[in-house]
Amino acid sequence: MEKIKNIALIGTVVGVLVLIGLSTTQPNAPTAKDVAKEISLSLGALVGPDIPYQYLSVGGFRTISLSSGLNTASSTVCAFKPAATSTLSFASLQVLTGTSTTLVWDIGKSTNPTATTTGFLATAGVSLTGGKQGTIVASTSMNGTSDTGLDGRTVFGPNDWLVMKYGGEASQLTAGAAKYNSLAGSCKAEFKVN
Repeated sequence: MEKIKNIALIGTVVGVLVLIGLSTTQPNAPTAKDVAKEISLSLGALVGPDIPYQYLSVGGFRTISLSSGLNTASSTVCAFKPAATSTLSFASLQVLTGTSTTLVWDIGKSTNPTATTTGFLATAGVSLTGGKQGTIVASTSMNGTSDTGLDGRTVFGPNDWLVMKYGGEASQLTAGAAKYNSLAGSCKAEFKVN
């Protein structure tokens, strides 16, 4: 019995040494990242905690998650259009760059990707001034007694956009006829498909 254990141990050690030798002599041996990607493609499994897709369906209920950096070529820093009739469940705007001028921020819904007609903020706009940075979170709750819940303000149809923008000048640099802001940050939104 002891002889069989010794043979098995020696066989295992030799096998490991052969594998190590093969992996060091092949310059194009696949990396762990390559293997993980291949497993993910073959089996449809995710390797790690991050999901690289914009939507996730669980039991037939789809959630669309969108994010982007700030657009520096316009006062409309983000505009998201969900791919299906959906209800907005979360929206936020993070501004990481302060300016010396006052910027009044708005998050709203519109059929125009550069305008806001139905607001999601508690007031008409949020002011950031004096170099302040901050995160602005939209309200997705019912809007008083005027919102009955039937196709309410949080329901986005096929032509509706979620728009995040500012008013005022944002440290603009002139390059020919175009103006660019120097703002940094991100926008995020989550929709539930109806």
